[in-house]
Amino acid sequence: MIKYIILFIVLLFSVLSDIRTSKIRNIYTVSAIIAGIGINTYFSGIYGFKESIKGSIVPVLILGVFFCARLIGAGDIKLYSSVGAVLGIDFVIMAAAYSFLVCGLYSLAILCIKRRVLSTLVPFFSEIKICFITQSLSVFENKTTRTVVRMSPAIAAGCIFQIVLTL
Repeated sequence: MIKYIILFIVLLFSVLSDIRTSKIRNIYTVSAIIAGIGINTYFSGIYGFKESIKGSIVPVLILGVFFCARLIGAGDIKLYSSVGAVLGIDFVIMAAAYSFLVCGLYSLAILCIKRRVLSTLVPFFSEIKICFITQSLSVFENKTTRTVVRMSPAIAAGCIFQIVLTL
């Protein structure tokens, strides 16, 4: 139960901070990582410690590519790492999958409302194709045509979906 309280607090503060300032403050994510490692070590010993460390490092390794392509922010990766530190690697992987689905559906809805689906997706898929052909991420450096979506609410929704599905 304490893990879910920590998760709720970090998600709440992170989402509010992201919406207000477009930044997820380190004080929230680092505190959650430290609390997650401490709680898991206390209750599960060395196994809990290893799970927390894996849960906080794997999101950085996997999502680092998306960060380099400027598709996700550093704060979002830190938020995933704090979720992983609190609830473990299996939880954060499933929550990330759900949050990417939520964020994708939300983004598509926004593009439909603004009537910019084709004008946004056609250049994006062209950039993806060029990325694979050239094997370079430099094609993503032009952010002028991008629609920015805050990902922290989607991360919170993904965590809620994962909690509901595991109950």
